Amino acid sequence: MKKLILPIVLIVGITMVLGLVSAYSEDINGDEDKIVYTASAFQGWNILNGGLYTLSQITSQSDIKKEDIVAIFYYSPSKKQFIRIHPSLEDKKFQDEEDYYGSDRSPIYSSSVRVYIKRDGMIQYETDDMIPTSQRNLKIGWNFISVTQGALGNSLNDLKGNCDIQKAYYYFREYKELDLNMKLPNDMASHGLLIKVGNDCSFVDDSSDGGISPPKLPGNGGAATSGTRETGYVEETTKCEDSDGNNKNILGAISYHSNRSLYDNTFTDWCDYNYWNEKMGVSNRVGVVQEGVCEGNSIFKILAIKCDDGYVCRNGACIQGDSSLAICSDSDGGKVISQKGKVSGDRSGGEDYCFDKSLNGGQGGSTSTCSGANCFVYEFTCAQNEDSSAELIACSKGCNDGACVQ
Repeated sequence: MKKLILPIVLIVGITMVLGLVSAYSEDINGDEDKIVYTASAFQGWNILNGGLYTLSQITSQSDIKKEDIVAIFYYSPSKKQFIRIHPSLEDKKFQDEEDYYGSDRSPIYSSSVRVYIKRDGMIQYETDDMIPTSQRNLKIGWNFISVTQGALGNSLNDLKGNCDIQKAYYYFREYKELDLNMKLPNDMASHGLLIKVGNDCSFVDDSSDGGISPPKLPGNGGAATSGTRETGYVEETTKCEDSDGNNKNILGAISYHSNRSLYDNTFTDWCDYNYWNEKMGVSNRVGVVQEGVCEGNSIFKILAIKCDDGYVCRNGACIQGDSSLAICSDSDGGKVISQKGKVSGDRSGGEDYCFDKSLNGGQGGSTSTCSGANCFVYEFTCAQNEDSSAELIACSKGCNDGACVQ
């Protein structure tokens, strides 16, 4: 790996090897709500900003088309693993990642991703709901970070907030190390960064207001006194259906089609025992319901809702009880591979499913049924820390609908 000290080295290096920069202008147009990225893409692996959008929102001006993209991988800083986005989304892993972040999933869509492209060329695509680089939260270890307009011209040391940055790289045919004092040039406009930090931290930019914030409203912001707060997650939709009719005492699911998505989406109510507990003055282990709500067919939003006195949140709904009730629940009672079960834990959960190791070129994948030596069941159970865990168990007689055939 080669360490780059000055911006001119980065600029000259890319120009000499590619010969593409003169033809394709690296560019970030816009910020947060809508960004158009124009990137010089290379045959092989690339790290692209906001790359979860590349398949669905490639512009008509893009030289690289959908059929030129072979694979997209997202890196989970919470689970320390890559999750395949394309081809064949690793749905269970990605659902766990979305559940981890809860209602505010912008950190996922603001990440840069590994993208494998068949040929050199220019790729242009749109993103939205991006967190500015200067406001990103990072988890200890490796983080894939998208570069937004406001970060250009600043060094990582300018942006680091309370982060202990240990290493930083960009990717051009191979990982290349960045000096933390180097000002990010416009050539970084399309290529995401890989940053390793020694602590959970935030890139915080308080320069706009001198670090001064207005006083909080009376009653912990006002909304908490009514037992409900908007989480800030809102989607405009063409379809929105709520199975429980906004009832916090029933585990419900929202089926909706976002205006910015090619596919139908599902949100299942869940219990938050961490961030919103503190926000709403709820004691530990009581929990707050993250409740999906439809406003007609045009709006999907998520509300954080307190349970009534004498109730706690368990498995996505308020039930009678106190904080001594177990947080993790398993519908099949434990490691019972002959029965399909569903687990809801502190930060994650899942439903047992069949897994065929022969699918996706030997990488394996979920399936409704399988048999033979490559047939397994992903069995979810409750762990000692009251979160969920999963184990891949062989099914000697085959697997059907999330259970081993007996």
